[in-house]
Amino acid sequence: MYVPTSNKMVRLISIFILFLLFNFELPSPSIDENSRSIEYPQLSARAIGIGMAMTAVSGDEQCIFYNPAGLAGIRGFRIGQSHSLRHFPGEIRNLDQLDADPVSIVHPLPIGGVFANGFVLQGECGYDYMTRNEMDFPQRKEWGIERYDAYALNATPWTKIGFYHRSNIYRGQASPPSPSPRMWRGGLGGEVFEFSWQKEGEGGCFGFIQTILPGVNFGYSSEKMDNDYIPEQGVTTKKVRTGWSIKPLPWIHFVIDNETNKSKTRIEDNTTIDTTKRKNWGIELAIIPGVVCRYGSIDGNRTCGLSLGAGRFKLHYGEAKNIMPLIVGKDYPDRFKDIHVTSWSLQM
Repeated sequence: MYVPTSNKMVRLISIFILFLLFNFELPSPSIDENSRSIEYPQLSARAIGIGMAMTAVSGDEQCIFYNPAGLAGIRGFRIGQSHSLRHFPGEIRNLDQLDADPVSIVHPLPIGGVFANGFVLQGECGYDYMTRNEMDFPQRKEWGIERYDAYALNATPWTKIGFYHRSNIYRGQASPPSPSPRMWRGGLGGEVFEFSWQKEGEGGCFGFIQTILPGVNFGYSSEKMDNDYIPEQGVTTKKVRTGWSIKPLPWIHFVIDNETNKSKTRIEDNTTIDTTKRKNWGIELAIIPGVVCRYGSIDGNRTCGLSLGAGRFKLHYGEAKNIMPLIVGKDYPDRFKDIHVTSWSLQM
């Protein structure tokens, strides 16, 4: 197909700019000693590549984990799965730096709209860095299961809306333990670790995506989760995301998100409220048909990614710098801060 010279020049300039971005190190944001993400993130490779700025994105099965309204853009049965790649090296026994392996299935309904189910199986969701040879760092492990049930539809030709119900169960353990009758043997080589907590959460999300102009969409999602802990503790979290998706040309896509997380913790008669804000953004550039490069930022942490597509099947790769401390805290081992995720999707 003939492409005008001016378009070729614009694309070459865009590729050159993207190349510069991939080789430019962003300064890492300062992380508070007690920093924790409010909710464990369900990660997909495409989302990581564009800085998790998915609020105004539609037509991707992984939208169920970010803004369910985006599911309304899907036509036909769709299935996708993500898998975390980065595991600890050989001197540490088969431990996952991060398990983030969600599955999403989208079913169009004959009465209109789509139903989607997202889930993470036991052992495929959590993090684990109980090291064998390094006692300089506290050793922690979190694991659990998640489930999302969503419905989305096109309310008008310009408005998509969606809802989901979310439930999860998580357990955590840590070492070195203090003397406690609840200690149990496990981990590596029979060491003693303490069962620290269990969390059961349930809640829901509402979101919409509004087309402002052709190629310009605004997205909004609001999720509220109520979590009960053992030992006795209650936490209510609310996550609000707003975002823009701008596609001035068919082969270039800009996204930006603002995220506010509020956490209300209740321990007996004491209540504390914490608020964190993040800004995420990303760029997608279609180099040739079936090949898409990505670059972005999760609250100042650089991300990048790549997609390869053939027909209705797509493979995605994404990586993010210095994200593990945002999930588990600043004391995470320095050499395992990055995350790497692959995803695949198939439309039938």
